[in-house]
Amino acid sequence: MRTGILGGSFDPVHNAHIAVARAVRESLELDRVLLMPNNAAPYKKSFATPSERLRMLELALKDVSGLECCLTEIELGGMSYTYRTLLEIKKLYPEDELFYILGADAASRLPGWKNSEEVLKLVTIVAVTRDGSGEIPKGCETVSVDAGDISSTLVRQRVNGGQPITGLVPSRVESFIAETGLYISPLSKQEILAKLRELVKPRRYVHTLGVAQTAVKLAREYGAPVGKAECAGLLHDCAKYFDREKMLAYADKAGADEYEKRAEGVLHAPAGAAAAKELFGINDPEILSAIRRHTIGASDMSMLDLIVYVADYIEPSREPYDGVVRARKAAFDDIRLAASICAESSEDYIRHKGGEIHPLIYEMKKLKGETLNG
Repeated sequence: MRTGILGGSFDPVHNAHIAVARAVRESLELDRVLLMPNNAAPYKKSFATPSERLRMLELALKDVSGLECCLTEIELGGMSYTYRTLLEIKKLYPEDELFYILGADAASRLPGWKNSEEVLKLVTIVAVTRDGSGEIPKGCETVSVDAGDISSTLVRQRVNGGQPITGLVPSRVESFIAETGLYISPLSKQEILAKLRELVKPRRYVHTLGVAQTAVKLAREYGAPVGKAECAGLLHDCAKYFDREKMLAYADKAGADEYEKRAEGVLHAPAGAAAAKELFGINDPEILSAIRRHTIGASDMSMLDLIVYVADYIEPSREPYDGVVRARKAAFDDIRLAASICAESSEDYIRHKGGEIHPLIYEMKKLKGETLNG
């Protein structure tokens, strides 16, 4: 068989990867092209885990004829080095004629590779160019492909900024990214959780996890972005234990009003939105809005805003007093009614404490029966 090998981080796989693999297969009349995610590339950070990147590849290649996933580098573990990888592939496919697919820039550096002569004995190098130009080493095949200006970096940047990636990645990959919350933050979920443990007290951390889990359930119920809901739930109280001066400084960055500045119980919401952006690298405006609005709400709540607002109130560790019980019963049937109940309970609590009631709380009480932005 004539087998092509296209390696990379695929973090994430995108439509240009697929276009290149298809074009090379057709041009060189290959029987198949193996798309091979690396385990860990030297000098390059991976944002998704190897298993997540592999899963995205599997989704991208489902029902695509002639393109297959290759697990070799992930199964080898450790740093992914080309010569070691190709030796292993040659063992797996000893009868195959192998074609190793590279971008033109990488192919031009081939003479400087460690073990480059041995590499050339194992495979034929295929240099992919846009216009067939460039300094390509002798003995390489050249395939010209115009796959557009798509890169994994661009996809990650757009996800981080809350911009659509439709048309940049296969639809199944787009759904996977939205479901898992990949690339929303430059930090991994494990890194986010570790930082949260440093910022909040243990009991608040338990509450935080409960809000995130409840937000995920509500998002699935109402068709909202699950990854965004989880992220907003995790970070909604990230500024809760800032000292007064620090909290005010962050809240000012989010445009806190005078009421919020006077009421310490809600100041952490605008402060949290600014802290999520600065400390956790969150730039998605929908997530920042949900964090910003989780205490007193707003007159134009989106579905994600509502989900985090309600999840904060009904999460499992909350004591089951009357307002919580009623909101829990309503939450999965009518999110607006649940938010209204939460607002009523908040008003009662503030009155009991002798505090000042923000006008937006009255707006939140009116939510039931109204049409909301989804």
